[in-house]
Amino acid sequence: FDDVSKRVKEIKKHHEERLDEIVNIIKIKGEADGFEIATSISWYKKWEDLSVFDKQLAMGETLAHIKYLEEKDVLREIRKGSVFYYKLVG
Repeated sequence: FDDVSKRVKEIKKHHEERLDEIVNIIKIKGEADGFEIATSISWYKKWEDLSVFDKQLAMGETLAHIKYLEEKDVLREIRKGSVFYYKLVG
């Protein structure tokens, strides 16, 4: 790419859209674990069609966004047994 400023704006927009998508998934579900969230996100193709490697990357991206939303007090983590669920704050 030639235009760094343009690329930075694209990446910021992508992350804002992904954060909004995660919040909307949790609004619909009430609460969800990381896997439920990752498999509900609109990736570049259906979850079932992603390679194992792409699924690993998608899970990592999803968990990073969840952690960011927790730090911004948008989500709260709830542990049920050995599974962590996420719920909107408030």
